[in-house]
Amino acid sequence: MNKSTVPFAIVYSDVWGPTPISTPSGARWFVTFIDDCTSMTWISLLKTKGEVCTTFQQFYKMVDTQFHAKINILRYDNGGEFVNHDLCQFLEAHGIEHQRTCPYTPQQNGVAERKNRHFLEVVRASLFDAQMPRSFWGEAMCSAAYLINRVPSSVLNFQTPLQALRQFCAIHSTPNLEPQVFGCVTFVHLYTHQCNKLEPRALKCVFIGYAQHQKGYRCYHPPTQKLYITMDVVFREEEMYFSGGVQAQASPDTVDDLFDLEGFVTLESLCHLTV
Repeated sequence: MNKSTVPFAIVYSDVWGPTPISTPSGARWFVTFIDDCTSMTWISLLKTKGEVCTTFQQFYKMVDTQFHAKINILRYDNGGEFVNHDLCQFLEAHGIEHQRTCPYTPQQNGVAERKNRHFLEVVRASLFDAQMPRSFWGEAMCSAAYLINRVPSSVLNFQTPLQALRQFCAIHSTPNLEPQVFGCVTFVHLYTHQCNKLEPRALKCVFIGYAQHQKGYRCYHPPTQKLYITMDVVFREEEMYFSGGVQAQASPDTVDDLFDLEGFVTLESLCHLTV
């Protein structure tokens, strides 16, 4: 099937979950929205599947405000989180055609299915390599989305999705940060108001991703559970924060259990229960 030639003419979406381990904010699901024209992908973490409708409404407003574009078609599977009165009413009120896949045919929503699988593979590798606790899967997921949107794709003639989108839309608010190794040791500079005169001027933290609404890196300090968003940071990419320590809670087995791509409960199986 040929790709659309206008951004947001077709948007694919899929929901994945639940995970056995929730994020610190309580998320156990995630939903993706993928632009067919540019392959640009947006991801949101969800506490429940019931948040899908509200999340899509926010995504719709973002597309309208930031890119002055309209979504023409939303393509998704037959899961109950999409086939509900509130979402259908919103789509009809805004003239958006909703295309559902047939039962037992997830390949009809193959773009979203493959994208989610790609995300899960990156997240599983990131957690395994960094030996990070499984509760960081949400941070790893958002970090993967940031990087994948900035990796050249053969489908786009080796442009990145972000570059492809910029050909059609002016993008002013998207921060571009140098990629760093997920889970590595960072030293965050502390300013005078953050410590007394006898304390160190740098704090050892773990790198957990890229800020969405600020130009800064997300660095987490596990002992105090504080999050720092800053550019004033030194990375030690050859050293993983949780590597070899008693704090490391992830192992090859536990990470596989968290992201079992073959046996995990997916939207496809949930759909089978409701058809």
